[in-house]
Amino acid sequence: MYHEGYNVEPDSGVARTWLSRAAQQAHSGAINLLAVIEGFVNETTKVYQQSAEVLIARARQGDPQAEYELGLRYESGAWDVNKDDKQAMLWITKAANAGNRIAMKTLADIYRHGDLGVPANSSKAAEWEKKASLEPSENRARTLP
Repeated sequence: MYHEGYNVEPDSGVARTWLSRAAQQAHSGAINLLAVIEGFVNETTKVYQQSAEVLIARARQGDPQAEYELGLRYESGAWDVNKDDKQAMLWITKAANAGNRIAMKTLADIYRHGDLGVPANSSKAAEWEKKASLEPSENRARTLP
């Protein structure tokens, strides 16, 4: 509501605060909107609007944004794919290993809370959180399972 100014005065700072709180709890809609706000507008919008077939093809070709979006679709069972926690973890992990920081933060939240059928694991959550905070050049040589 604050981002769009829906029934309130637009306030990007307040919007980011509330979206960050929701994203920390692995809310995929908040994570996606934060990605848009943080400068991924063109690429995120293009990927988000893709059909499932096109998105799957892009993800299989190694596009980290497509991998992440496909993971989110499998997580929710929306946009022409069936809900599948294993596929969601597979694609979100691929995106994170390819350097997608939002995917890294999502994995940290998944491991922190034990979502998508994986047991809670605070050490894996901390590893992904740390990896998400590194500069891209520091992440090149590091991949996590």
